[in-house]
Amino acid sequence: MDLKDAVWRLLDANDVNTVSYLVVETSGISNPLEIIRELDITFGKLFRARLDAVVCVVDVDQMLHTHASSSSAMISQLACADVIILNKIDLLPTEAERTLVEERIREINHQAALYSTTFCNVPLSNIMDVTIPLMDSGAGGNAMTHEKSHVPIYVSQTGGALRCDASMIKSKGAASRKHSEEFVSVSESICESPLSLARLQEFVCSNVVQRLSRMKGILWIQGLKQYRCVLHLSGRGRLGFELDGTWTGPPSSDIAFIGSKRILDANVLTSQFRQCCCFQNDVLPEGPVDDNEGLNILRESKEFTVIETTDSTVSYFYLSGSKVYGYSEEEMERDLRIDIDTMNKDLADAVNASVNGPKAFLAYTRDELGKIRLCYSGHGEPANSATILFREANNVLRTHFRNVQVCKCGV
Repeated sequence: MDLKDAVWRLLDANDVNTVSYLVVETSGISNPLEIIRELDITFGKLFRARLDAVVCVVDVDQMLHTHASSSSAMISQLACADVIILNKIDLLPTEAERTLVEERIREINHQAALYSTTFCNVPLSNIMDVTIPLMDSGAGGNAMTHEKSHVPIYVSQTGGALRCDASMIKSKGAASRKHSEEFVSVSESICESPLSLARLQEFVCSNVVQRLSRMKGILWIQGLKQYRCVLHLSGRGRLGFELDGTWTGPPSSDIAFIGSKRILDANVLTSQFRQCCCFQNDVLPEGPVDDNEGLNILRESKEFTVIETTDSTVSYFYLSGSKVYGYSEEEMERDLRIDIDTMNKDLADAVNASVNGPKAFLAYTRDELGKIRLCYSGHGEPANSATILFREANNVLRTHFRNVQVCKCGV
């Protein structure tokens, strides 16, 4: 189904009252011009659709440190934008770096509104032509309810508040050169077997994956308590990992890769991903793993606590800092108000987002009590890089213990 048919169906007379606002998210390699032109047409199937704004999200860290800003895909998307969100601005520590990114964008689009953000945290009215009134004030227009609040949001009756001349001129101009040919998208699905955490770690930390532009998948990983695992890659090889509930149907691993045609070899990529499966002839040791070097590194550390288990597929550990600061876990949560789960989630995020070599990857699961437990594959260094793991662990501990004035470690 193309865009015209999809929007037409949503705006059908029988369903018009059920749609208050429509957000169209394109892929990172798409050409937005054709979509803009279709939505700006005042006749035909889309005559009842009004385009309020074209929003472009920029990974400023990637733009500054790679050649992404010179690709025709990014140039086309920036040139068409009414609003440009400079995301991950916290990764550019100096004012000079931030200014350089803005200057590069202004060379392409000097009219769009710019907003510097982290996690794309921007007021809704900056990207949608809506008004969020004070509770005691009245407002005209069509009210809709934001999904996480009961505050009414009023849609502009006329529109046009966010559009700039650049996007409107582009929509009426000559067609731009196609840029989708620069990139290729590949997807793969595995349903016959879970993935081995050790093999997956090796795969996502390899140069084959780290050179991709984008990757996202929902995975079935052995030893992770039947959780749906969301894995993604963006920017300069930064990984993300989250749990998305448990499987309600047959588990599978579905993933998509996007990369330059000059780099991405579809056959090699899908073949290596399939090699991450657990195979029937895999030989696993029986009983607890006592002589594993990586596990012993964790056991001997002050930062981590290892959960001893007879499971030989995945080992579990967590960051507590008890031996660093001298507080028991009960004292940390009861007296210091330190959330150990949040601390471990922060550690996983920091390790996966690291761009230092060798690339690190840290997965986690939840135990029977719902506590976050970090995962060690049993092969090689923990998280593929013990150096990065311990560096980020100590950074996280310093952050969470920053308000603790008295240490009980006895030093």
